[in-house]
Amino acid sequence: MKLSLFFLIIIICPFIFFGTIKSSNQKEINNHTIEYEPTLNKTTDNYSKVVALTFDDGPSSYTDEILDVLEKYNVTATFFVVGTNLNTKYNNTMARLIKLGNEVGIHGYSHKEFTKIKQSKVVEEIEYTNKLLKGFNIEAKYIRPPYGSINNKLKKIIEYPIILWNVDTLDWKYKDALKIYNNSIDDIHDGSIILMHDHYLSSVKALDLIIPKLQEDGYKIVNITELFSLKDINLENGKTYRSAK
Repeated sequence: MKLSLFFLIIIICPFIFFGTIKSSNQKEINNHTIEYEPTLNKTTDNYSKVVALTFDDGPSSYTDEILDVLEKYNVTATFFVVGTNLNTKYNNTMARLIKLGNEVGIHGYSHKEFTKIKQSKVVEEIEYTNKLLKGFNIEAKYIRPPYGSINNKLKKIIEYPIILWNVDTLDWKYKDALKIYNNSIDDIHDGSIILMHDHYLSSVKALDLIIPKLQEDGYKIVNITELFSLKDINLENGKTYRSAK
């Protein structure tokens, strides 16, 4: 009897042991077993180059998905928001955006081209959007004029650094993740400011291609403040910046 029990234990134990190992590395979704994703390497101390990610026109229903991707790869970005999109349904999104280390700039209230409206209206667009942001307990740091449209007269009245870009992913045009990736990846260099938008699903998917490629190529991806700080450049109000060079 004891001998039979001994052999039974020997036969059963491996199944219990290996079954436990398998279950710890898998999860059940809709009755299908899939492997867990590997843990991402979030070390950011060994990068030799640095770039800034920026997003225009939000917040939107896709902003949280953008934040998911940024958090996944442990990077931050700067979001240039439009005042008309700032309503209470994005309270949690905006709070999460800041909590994750991202920052916010102003992209106008109505997204009207600054050079095509009166200077007094430009000031109103900026001030009212800033007032709305303060309702989210957010202090705007920068201005990005809609369409990047700016002139010397406006520079004299804008009391923020004016952040433009040198890499346009054209995500608003292509709306295809692979095309967005191929259109932009070779144009990115040390000090680049990358323009994307956070209200297209294709932008979310493209971001999930762009970030790991840049990290693989030795880039640290940061927000605007970090970019210029790492490059020892002091930003000045009323001055335009396309990159940190």
